[in-house]
Amino acid sequence: MKKLLALLVLASANPVSATVLISDDFPTNGTLNGQTPAVGGTWTFISGAADQIQVVNNKVVLIDANSEDIKSTFTAVSAGSVYFGFDLSVADPGTYAGTDFEYFSHFSESETFNFTARTDIAAFSATGYRPGIATRSGTAESIWGADLAYNTDYRMVVGYDFTTGFATLWIDPTDVSSSSVTSTSSVIAVKIDGFNLRQSSATPDQSLTVGSLRVATDFAAVVPEPSTAFLGGLGLLALLRRRR
Repeated sequence: MKKLLALLVLASANPVSATVLISDDFPTNGTLNGQTPAVGGTWTFISGAADQIQVVNNKVVLIDANSEDIKSTFTAVSAGSVYFGFDLSVADPGTYAGTDFEYFSHFSESETFNFTARTDIAAFSATGYRPGIATRSGTAESIWGADLAYNTDYRMVVGYDFTTGFATLWIDPTDVSSSSVTSTSSVIAVKIDGFNLRQSSATPDQSLTVGSLRVATDFAAVVPEPSTAFLGGLGLLALLRRRR
C-alpha cells in the first residue's frame, strides 16, 4: 500500500503532459519588462512608454492611462488550437459613459506583427462589466452575455482555432463545452508565437489586473483544476480499499 501511495503522489506531480507555452504566476514585484516566466520567453517591451507595467502581489496591473505594450514569446504554433487563460479583475471606473474600450490582451506573430484573439472590456455600467472578443478587430465582435462584478477574480480563457480562424472566449469554464462567445470574423493565421499585454487610452480609462497566466495548446492546461492523473489515482486507491 505504501508503494501504491508513492506512485499516486508521483502521478499527481507528473500528470499527462500538455504543451505549456507560457506559465507565469508573477512572483516578483516591480517592472514586468525583463522578468522571465517559469515557462516562456522573457517579457519584452514592444511600444509606448517602457517599464510602466508593474507586478504587485502576483498580479500584473494594466492601466489604460498608460501606454506600454509588452510581450512574451514561445515556440510557434501553426495548427490545431492555442489557448491563453488568466485571472482577471476589473476595477470600477466610477463613470460609465464611453465607447472606446481598447483591447488589452492578444496573441501575436513576430514576423508579420499580426494580432489575433483580442480581448477588451466591451461594455460596462454601475452593475458590472462585460468582456468581449475579436479575431483581429480593435472592437469586440462578440460580448459576454452577463455582467461580471468589479474587483472580483474571474478565470478568462481564450482560444484561437487555426482551422476555422475564429477566436472564442470563456469565463470560469470547467471544460471546452462550457458557455462561451466566439468572434464573428474568420482570419486564418500562419502561426502564433507570442502573447501580449497592452495598455492604451480608453474612454473611460480602465484599470485591471491579470494573474496566473497560462498559454498552452491544450484547453485543460489553462484552466486550473485538480490533476486528472491524481483524480484517477484516488479512484484506484478507493477501489483497492474496497477490495481489501
